[in-house]
Amino acid sequence: MMMIWWWIIGLGLVSLVVFFYTGKNKNRPVEKRHESPMNILKERYAKGEITKEEFENQKKTLSD
Repeated sequence: MMMIWWWIIGLGLVSLVVFFYTGKNKNRPVEKRHESPMNILKERYAKGEITKEEFENQKKTLSD
C-alpha cells in the first residue's frame, strides 16, 4: 500500500516539472513574422542602425 503512494507522489512531481518547464517556454519573446517592410525600416531607424539619409532613401524606394 505504501508503494502506491510513492508512485503517486513521483508522478505528481514529474507532472509539476513538466508543467513549469512548458510554462517557461511560453514566456520567451515571440518572433515577429508579419511586419511590413516600412515598420522594419522605422524600427531600424529608431534603434540607430541606419542614418536619416539612409532612412529617407530606403523609404523612397519602398514607396515607389
